[in-house]
Amino acid sequence: MREEKLSSTDRSKVWLELKQLLISYVLVGIVALMVAVAVVLFLSMEQQPRIIILSAVLVFVAGFLGFLYYSTKNHLKDLIAGVKYTYDAHITAKESNTNWGWHGNPAADAAAQPQLSMYTLSIGEHKINVGEEMYNSVCVGEKVWVQITPHSKLILDLHHEPLQV
Repeated sequence: MREEKLSSTDRSKVWLELKQLLISYVLVGIVALMVAVAVVLFLSMEQQPRIIILSAVLVFVAGFLGFLYYSTKNHLKDLIAGVKYTYDAHITAKESNTNWGWHGNPAADAAAQPQLSMYTLSIGEHKINVGEEMYNSVCVGEKVWVQITPHSKLILDLHHEPLQV
């Protein structure tokens, strides 16, 4: 295993993954906030003291912020450390899955049904989606080089040829 610095492309991949996590968790948080508001409104109808309502809101906010930090801390550690690991591994399995795209319109479905193909390589415990060209260029048992972040285990790149140092 070799340790290297994150390139700008690698940093943008980690940032993109982090942004996607934050957006999805914020959307979940909005739904949870609506539930919390419903509970607070219910408690206020029961003439509960304001301190109970305030503490319920503070517990929700603190819990949500803790959840956000815990779920994104590994990506943040990767960006701060600025390193990636490159190691060699062997392909243990190859899978190809083809689905038919349906438009929802019977006339369009009868005229054209696009194929949606997904190519997956299994490398150790990781399953990596790759393009058709990479899928066709490697065989099961063949050695590949994987670039991965140390904390979040985000796979940045997969090379069929050894990387030049």
